[in-house]
Amino acid sequence: MQTLFTQAPPQTGAKKHLLGWAVFGVLVLASAAFGALAGLLFVYSTELPQVEELDRYRPSSVTELYDDQGRVVGSFALQRRVIASYNDFPKVLRDAVISTEDKEFEKH
Repeated sequence: MQTLFTQAPPQTGAKKHLLGWAVFGVLVLASAAFGALAGLLFVYSTELPQVEELDRYRPSSVTELYDDQGRVVGSFALQRRVIASYNDFPKVLRDAVISTEDKEFEKH
């Protein structure tokens, strides 16, 4: 007696191949959606300042007390920050930082 499977035509690999690509595509799309959702949750869950607030940001600096001769008597601060201007740093240091960041910095 012949069974049903021996009478059926052999399956080609094209259907399996197409099904495999469809499953792969769905997994890629699901991964991309999950990554985008996780990124959005991360961005909005942290307390990052808005860009407009960064323009008005002034870090706390060290308060220094001077005597009548101009010598520093004491300093007070929660964080020991000292405001430094662009020219306070040596030119070789500025050039080194600029060269690692943007070689076309001086041109634009």
